[in-house]
Amino acid sequence: MTTISVGDHVTYPSVMSAGQLIVAGGVGKVIAIKPDLFGKSSRRIAVVEAAGHKFDVFISALSLVN
Repeated sequence: MTTISVGDHVTYPSVMSAGQLIVAGGVGKVIAIKPDLFGKSSRRIAVVEAAGHKFDVFISALSLVN
């Protein structure tokens, strides 16, 4: 398992909700890492910036770009 940290370039998957595309998959940069404040697990969330937009995604859904 690869450790993802702030400043890494990552790929993220597309996000669909109710049959509509919310976020198209692509490549972005991790600008912050924070705990999942609303969940009951110890999962961490990355704030990713891509194409001028910022969004939250679970770290387990990300892959490092070489």
